[in-house]
Amino acid sequence: FLAEMAASPDPQPNKTRLPLRLLRAYGQGNSMPLDTGVVLTVRDCRQLWLPGQLLLARLQLKRIHGFHNPGSYDYERAQAERGFFASAFLQDDRTLIPVSSVPSSHHRPHHHGIALTTALDRFRLDALVWLKARLPADTAAIYAALLLGFQNQVPRDVQEHWNRAGVTHILSISGQHLGMVAMAAF
Repeated sequence: FLAEMAASPDPQPNKTRLPLRLLRAYGQGNSMPLDTGVVLTVRDCRQLWLPGQLLLARLQLKRIHGFHNPGSYDYERAQAERGFFASAFLQDDRTLIPVSSVPSSHHRPHHHGIALTTALDRFRLDALVWLKARLPADTAAIYAALLLGFQNQVPRDVQEHWNRAGVTHILSISGQHLGMVAMAAF
């Protein structure tokens, strides 16, 4: 498949989710245009993937499905509303081949907006790597959530303690304000 990074990666403690927009399928000497979203889960993601970046990938697609419990969160519908209809899994990202090293924003009508978004995404991902390299894992996860917006970095048990204490909302607002002050100072 020829795919484009549809949004920022979602790094989590033991995996990274890459939202992809499939643009073209290749096989047996033929190719076919596509336009569908896939959520690719990569267990060991070592490369920096940015929105708009083109890549080649060999993927086995599976239809996204939920548990269909009455009254429960409809994961399948929520993903479909975001444009994602399939999922895939890779052990690592060594088999993903970057086609463009710079996000492909030159053919887009809002070139400057994409350039700014790409710069912010690169900053957030670089800052996440920096935090993880210099701080203990739990501390880095909390800073990543508060300052950079990577909520999935915080372990579930810590999130549960915050929910029980009723401070989740306060922490998210404080983190946003701290992030704005840090960005202004930077």
